[in-house]
Amino acid sequence: MKVEIWYDFTCPYCYLAFEKLHNALARFPHRANVDIVYRSFQLTKPFQMNIDERNCNYNRPHFDPIENMHQKLREEASHLGISLKFLKTEWVDTLNAHRLVKLANCYGKETEVVRSLFEHLYEKEKRIDDCDTLLRIGVEAGLDETEVDVLLCLNRYKKSVMTDKTIAKEMGITSIPFFIFNDQFAISGAKPVELFEEVLVDAWTELERQGLVPGKKRTQTRTYCEGNECKTIKEDKDY
Repeated sequence: MKVEIWYDFTCPYCYLAFEKLHNALARFPHRANVDIVYRSFQLTKPFQMNIDERNCNYNRPHFDPIENMHQKLREEASHLGISLKFLKTEWVDTLNAHRLVKLANCYGKETEVVRSLFEHLYEKEKRIDDCDTLLRIGVEAGLDETEVDVLLCLNRYKKSVMTDKTIAKEMGITSIPFFIFNDQFAISGAKPVELFEEVLVDAWTELERQGLVPGKKRTQTRTYCEGNECKTIKEDKDY
């Protein structure tokens, strides 16, 4: 089962939603059969956080999250074990952070890198557009130091980052975090963990209904004819 996530590191709701999804997956009995695809959606000024919808919209008037962050967001984060802090400096460019995630994807390390980037920005108050910080994050996640260093010196994966956002716009996605489950179910915003659990179950149930779950059997009806006599039998097939 495929779960696609459109996100950016500058949106704190993406951090909350990331943790909520993984909390739901920890309780999901078919976690081993779930593939997570991280889709970049780089926010640039102006953008606004929406407390009610629990998302960040890239095309609304900008406001400073440092001065106007609602206490409810911090409380919600604390329930997930997150102590939200905010970088009290100028804008953070997340392009290189997204490119690092693309590199990590080649080695199955993308979840570790995404979590570390969120932690460095919101809990350790580090600049994740700093090359030394990105190099350290990559190496700590198990990536090759030289390969990460080369990545940061070149524009590798920049096109892939831009393509993710283009796809989102073509699909009508204007705010993040945004999740698509198996191209059939969607969640917008950092909704409760229980909703993520419910959608995971619904998506898996639909796969079972279609006979597309690995290791599951689906009954097919076949008719065999010999001369003027025909017989209909049922066969179980693995999918």
